[in-house]
Amino acid sequence: MVNNNMLALNYSDVKSADKACPIKLPFGMLTQLSANKLRMYDYLQYIPLSRSVNRGVLAILHALLYNLCAMNKIAIDLEMIRQLAQEREEDNWTFRAYVKGWLNWSDEKFDDLVHRIVREVSAIIDCTECANCCQGTSLAITATELPRLAAVLELTVETFTQQYTALDGNERVLTICPCPLLKDNRCIGYAQRPRVCREFPHLLKKNVRSRMIGMVNNAEICPIVFHTLERLKKEIPGWRSRRMTY
Repeated sequence: MVNNNMLALNYSDVKSADKACPIKLPFGMLTQLSANKLRMYDYLQYIPLSRSVNRGVLAILHALLYNLCAMNKIAIDLEMIRQLAQEREEDNWTFRAYVKGWLNWSDEKFDDLVHRIVREVSAIIDCTECANCCQGTSLAITATELPRLAAVLELTVETFTQQYTALDGNERVLTICPCPLLKDNRCIGYAQRPRVCREFPHLLKKNVRSRMIGMVNNAEICPIVFHTLERLKKEIPGWRSRRMTY
């Protein structure tokens, strides 16, 4: 069983080592090899490996782990992410309060960090293999987007509007979940998808600090948001020890 501090490798020379040689995984991510399947488990810092192991062997092991992470982008365990996000929800709201009220950074500095992490995480997570955001998130559609979406389903705008949308205040939103354009976990109208879909999870915009509520809420459904938030909590020091006043 993999604990929260190391990845156990079944090599006798590693197990017998008296000292550890920390090797960083890509983006600090811990991976777990279980039943010949690669699973993303959590963001942690190091894999302990023996200094006595030949450096070439270590390089091969590191390259192997990297390639396993990159293979088919990465395996996404949505149920595990949902459970972890729920377990860490209180911490996530505490972190959000720290960023909003105590973190002495400019918005530009915080944006730069978030954007860098989002790009790194997005590079190894294939959204088209997930589609979790298409299963139940609220989706606003503009008047100019309606004809394109209706055409994908070979419907008139009137029929599409009546069957799949409703007014919510001043916005027209989809009322059908999962999205009617989702077939076999793929968007059949990907090139015509609405702007809100193209920009989701909205973490590459400016002033991310003002979007922290959405980040916490979306961590449960979006692997990119979940791992971005976990990275942020590791890269911004001091938030755990800061006493919050709400």
